[in-house]
Amino acid sequence: MLQRKRKTTDDLMIIKKDIQAIKGKLATSATKDDLKSLAAETKKGFAEVMWELKTIREENIVLSDMKRQINEHEDRLETVESKLRIAT
Repeated sequence: MLQRKRKTTDDLMIIKKDIQAIKGKLATSATKDDLKSLAAETKKGFAEVMWELKTIREENIVLSDMKRQINEHEDRLETVESKLRIAT
């Protein structure tokens, strides 16, 4: 009887360790809700990056046009200076 009780206690200890190990794995495993949350955060982050990219492209277009205008004005100024014989 004592040996049977000891075996039962040992079995219970093994089961308890197994349950603790499973709990530990579950704590580090992702749930469906975690994955949905991660997907939503990723989608939000992607949207923010795309918005920034769009803004950068728009700014680049504006800056390119400004550079073109400056180059045209430089050419015109050089022409006026040469006709007026103004040294730069």
